Amino acid sequence: FVGLSPAMAGVIEPRLARVQQRHGKPVFAVWMAGPDGALHGLRTHGVAAFDDVTRAVVALSHLARAGTVPRAPDADAGDPARAEATRRILRAAMAEGAVSLSERRAKALLVPYGVPVAADIAVASADEAERATLAIGGKVVVKAEADDLLHKSEAGAVRLNVTARDAAEAYRAVVAGASRHLGREISAAVVQPMIPPGFEVLLGARRDPQFGPTVSVGLGGVMTEVLSDVVTELAPVSEAIALSMIERLRGARLFGEFRGRPALDRAALARAIVGVSQLAADAGELLAELDVNPVILKPDGEGCVAVDAAAVLSAQNQNSQSQDANDA
Repeated sequence: FVGLSPAMAGVIEPRLARVQQRHGKPVFAVWMAGPDGALHGLRTHGVAAFDDVTRAVVALSHLARAGTVPRAPDADAGDPARAEATRRILRAAMAEGAVSLSERRAKALLVPYGVPVAADIAVASADEAERATLAIGGKVVVKAEADDLLHKSEAGAVRLNVTARDAAEAYRAVVAGASRHLGREISAAVVQPMIPPGFEVLLGARRDPQFGPTVSVGLGGVMTEVLSDVVTELAPVSEAIALSMIERLRGARLFGEFRGRPALDRAALARAIVGVSQLAADAGELLAELDVNPVILKPDGEGCVAVDAAAVLSAQNQNSQSQDANDA
């Protein structure tokens, strides 16, 4: 804790850096109301610097926790056969040259882990899209499908509230949008039922280069990047930790009864978090990112359903696969 001490500027920064280097442990410095550039100077020397004590203590506690709790002690050890099946699927995709997985392929990874996903029908023509819509009945969603089509909305590759009468035109529109976006001809698409509106949540998994696989839950849908309300844990997690992740969201009150709306099914969401976390742990270094957004959370006792998903494969392992192929 430095306090005011403006005369220490230019003196204390290299000294703290030397202390940190000598002892091999991180130094956290709090310099309240310090001179201009004080925090920047400390950070330039590799010292974690803050102008607020609370933020420093919270950051320090996260660092300590991450270094001492590598996994939840009561998390399920997982199913070795399921883990091997997951890794086999990812290796096969890499051998094909894929760097990411389409929605259908990403959702297929989730199913063995107990994460409910929206059913869909694969189509490859306007006629097939129309037949699939008739088979489903009611209004549907039509989406273009390709492994490298990760942002379908921005590409104009999604049509909502489509009827059998509009299905052929919707199919042509989404594959045209995807083709323009990717710069090549796309003919694959999926047709899935319109899921009734509900509370939207995101689930995600990332492989951190230092900490390994992580799992995240947050408020989802189109406002994800605006709200930035996300809680992350090391994977895998237990159901108890998954529930605590939900409670630690800033918007946690929204999961209870709210303005006449019944409480949401937190238990179902917790089970889905556990499933995604186990998938992340099983995939290990093969999976860089997994985004499941949105997950529609229903009233208590009615479950949840993942509407969309996308996965990014590890670039490091992708390069390794390519090198293996070249060597062969």
